[in-house]
Amino acid sequence: MPSTSEDQLRFIEDSKIPLVVSIIVTYANRSDFVSQVIHGCRQQGVDRIFLVDNGSHPRSESRYDTWASESTDITIIRLH
Repeated sequence: MPSTSEDQLRFIEDSKIPLVVSIIVTYANRSDFVSQVIHGCRQQGVDRIFLVDNGSHPRSESRYDTWASESTDITIIRLH
């Protein structure tokens, strides 16, 4: 394992592990708000977004599924 901070950063980059991730937890019918949060994350340079769906409204679930299928940076974790 690398011993210095610089070596650790290089190790992470070489491993293709995203450097910045965001975890967004949502529920109910909040897809409009979540859309704003995702947009803000992307503007700030977030590499990966994990969207934890904690029992959202079916309409929101559908939007989240569409976003995830259209992009490579969103992963949905669904809790029912």
